[in-house]
Amino acid sequence: MRREDQERDGVEAEVIYGIIGISRGFFGSNGITDPALLADVYRAYNQYIAGFNQALPGRFYGLGCPTTTGRRGPSLRFAWSEGRRVRR
Repeated sequence: MRREDQERDGVEAEVIYGIIGISRGFFGSNGITDPALLADVYRAYNQYIAGFNQALPGRFYGLGCPTTTGRRGPSLRFAWSEGRRVRR
């Protein structure tokens, strides 16, 4: 339905922004402070958006959410692996 509306309106592509800010307490909450839970949330979202991007290549551009927080805390290795995984 959304694609049909966009075609009617002459929209050729759309950028979909992710859940950046979920750990900082935007939207009136304290955010997610547990590193393991935060890593799982970002991983689940990134997995979803990677599949979403493949559904209609060139139409929707969902941005993955980079994070430097792995299940055990800050990790550049985790951030690198997530970036590579989402890019596919």
